[in-house]
Amino acid sequence: MAPNPFRVLIVRGFWSPPQAGSASSWPWPTSFCRAVFQGSNGWSVRDYWLRSTFGLLNLQFDVEGGAAGLNLEGLDANHFAHRRAEAIDAVRDRARAEGINVDGYHGFIALTNPPPSNAGADRNRALFDQHGFLEFYQHEVGHVLGFQHAFGPDRGDPGQETVYEDDYCIMGFTGPMGFTIPTPPEAASVVTPLPGNFWQSGRRLAAANLHRTYPAEFSPWVGHVVMNQTTFVVGSSSVAELGSQLPVLAVLTLPGGAQVTAEYRVPTVDDRGVTPPAVVVHSIGLRNLGLRDDGRPWDEVDPIYFEGTLQPRVGAQLTIVAGVTLRVVSTEFPGTYLGPKPPVVQLRFV
Repeated sequence: MAPNPFRVLIVRGFWSPPQAGSASSWPWPTSFCRAVFQGSNGWSVRDYWLRSTFGLLNLQFDVEGGAAGLNLEGLDANHFAHRRAEAIDAVRDRARAEGINVDGYHGFIALTNPPPSNAGADRNRALFDQHGFLEFYQHEVGHVLGFQHAFGPDRGDPGQETVYEDDYCIMGFTGPMGFTIPTPPEAASVVTPLPGNFWQSGRRLAAANLHRTYPAEFSPWVGHVVMNQTTFVVGSSSVAELGSQLPVLAVLTLPGGAQVTAEYRVPTVDDRGVTPPAVVVHSIGLRNLGLRDDGRPWDEVDPIYFEGTLQPRVGAQLTIVAGVTLRVVSTEFPGTYLGPKPPVVQLRFV
């Protein structure tokens, strides 16, 4: 069951002395930290996840550490620079020692300055520094919320683990189908010392990942189907914008329990970088991921796997496994609907 609100504590800390090779930077103002994570401004991490989960996950970030950040003097920054879990523990323990209440939260984030660090998530906790950017924070907070990586066919990307190949989920690789938002006025004088653009935002969470992680909460937006049954799904970003409980995900359960899903992605809101529009097909628990590049097994259970896309046109089809093909049978909204009709496709597994 998803907690509501989902409370996350952010403790800002300042390594003193800093780690070797650290980048020059200044602690962000507390007001900017709150704007990035908690602000009701349309671009914050909170607002992104509220839209991506159809309002199901209402994040509440509390920012602590004082105006300049918690003094981490006496802690060996060089040691913690390569040890994510230990760094998170150290910041949390220092915060507790300084009288900050770190208990009773659903998630914890240590936001350190200066960068770099071994930034990323550790289950429902994360280590961030000021070399992050919006899409990176969106992805890693997704892990804090309980979402697994999204996988796909190996494209052989050089220098990367070759399994997060899902361009249609924020929990895949960072970068595909992202977009840049204009620098907000409240950030005009804030230094964001990172290579690249801090204001790069990501595509939304795949509905299949939301269904896998929070099936009970997400059920009003899911249409469970059987073979040869016609169903319809509407553009997921459009529904998030409309606030309607129209079906955005068609789910076929296979013998043995694995599932095949389909959603319609159109270039609006957080999916504005998704071009062209596409019916996106995922499986859940169908594929064996094998081993990591270093030979270790993956931790993911019933992984989300990108199977492919269909063009939103009548007759387009995709075979997922032997005996299971998804076909587009119409692009018309079935029945009546009050108000502007959102983009829709009618689908059938055959």
